Amino acid sequence: MEQASVAKTLSALLEQKKLSVAELSERTGIPRTTLYSMSKKSTNQVDLGHLKRLADFFGENISIFCGLEDYEPPLRLSDEERLVLTIYRSLNAAGKKRLSDYAEELGGNPNMRRK
Repeated sequence: MEQASVAKTLSALLEQKKLSVAELSERTGIPRTTLYSMSKKSTNQVDLGHLKRLADFFGENISIFCGLEDYEPPLRLSDEERLVLTIYRSLNAAGKKRLSDYAEELGGNPNMRRK
């Protein structure tokens, strides 16, 4: 794992969540000095347990720290969303088209939207 990627990602996550290293340390239990070293590229070793704890804290997959430019976090689906996806995947092309059209229709109906 390239330390520059870890530092860049950690810094971006801290900025995104508007957290300081001290706050992150307090909330994760990872020593402040360790987090400073990780965020400033001043260490050549990164503890995978710390990375896992950070990924969990930020709601990300640990692979975000690997420097993958095109990384996208995995979708977290509810049981209902999983059911709709399972049904969609079981349909033929015509059924998929009808379901997609119906979903678009529902999405355009303000009475059917979540408030």
